[in-house]
Amino acid sequence: MTTAKKCPACGGTMFFDPGWNRLVCQYCGTKKDIDELYEDPAEEISISSARALASRNWGVDTRNIRCAQCGAVTVNDALQLAGCCPFCGSATVVPAENDNEQLAPNAVIPFVVSKTHAEMYFKQWISKRSMAPSDIRDGSKIGDFQGVYIPYWTFDVNTAVSYQGKFGYERGSGDNRYIKYYKKEGSFQKFVDDYPIAGSWRAINDPFIKKVSQYNTGEARPYTSEALAGFVAEQYSIGLEDAWKQARQGILHSLELQIKNNEAADVVSNLKYNYQFSDIKFKYVLVPVWLSSYTYRGKPYRIAINGQTGEVFGNWPRSFKILFIILGIIGGATMLLLFMMMIARGFGR
Repeated sequence: MTTAKKCPACGGTMFFDPGWNRLVCQYCGTKKDIDELYEDPAEEISISSARALASRNWGVDTRNIRCAQCGAVTVNDALQLAGCCPFCGSATVVPAENDNEQLAPNAVIPFVVSKTHAEMYFKQWISKRSMAPSDIRDGSKIGDFQGVYIPYWTFDVNTAVSYQGKFGYERGSGDNRYIKYYKKEGSFQKFVDDYPIAGSWRAINDPFIKKVSQYNTGEARPYTSEALAGFVAEQYSIGLEDAWKQARQGILHSLELQIKNNEAADVVSNLKYNYQFSDIKFKYVLVPVWLSSYTYRGKPYRIAINGQTGEVFGNWPRSFKILFIILGIIGGATMLLLFMMMIARGFGR
């Protein structure tokens, strides 16, 4: 374990302070700025030399922990005690074998939203759910929020496209409307910047994490283990090669849409195009999310909050008592309206 997380004043443990790009001692309050987070945005790595140049050093001694219930594997500080899984809340966590071939991140979007603000954003969000029970809306039943970094890949690539096809345009109107086709060809170049691909199947399949996974990757900074102090990071389950395959398909689809937009055609047929990719680069970036789970009357519920933007998504219990009150108010208002209409008709005779 590096000594960067030890307080220079008292030797206590220092944790990352979201929103301030610094470490704060939990004992004496000493603060230490993290220089890397004030630098220019993180640089991409050429994909052709990834295996040779990409780092496998997290900058701190780590150990992998696997959840026996949901299977999540998180990367933890070697001296950090693993109490429970941040994804499902299970206390059944066991050591997992470290994979020395796994790449280490080269970029991080540090937490901007603190735990206090995450709790505040949740209370603002749940207060707008009129069907939620009062002890949920006041936050008294909500479990502790845990900060987790989720793995993402981003790709930069220069593209050159040439195409040809039949492009149809609507002519006339009404019954006289028809499609006039023109054979066209063209070419263009496009730079794709930070095309994102989740590095975790959980981030793809978990609706809670997926809903809050819109990040400004332009704010990613050079990776430093100090940004992880007090947090855990999920190990990627989608490697670089598979992530690039996904990104490639998505980029090709966007290029096809670009062709249609360039020609502004109503209908396209027999489209053929050639493309070239060059200068392909990537970042392996950790993105922040706050997670919480709780049980209400025997049913589990979950909350996810984007650690950069504060966006909230989750599920919550519905109160039938509140539903009956709302229906009663609506019913009473309807009856009152009908009664007033009947009176108005009586005066009108």
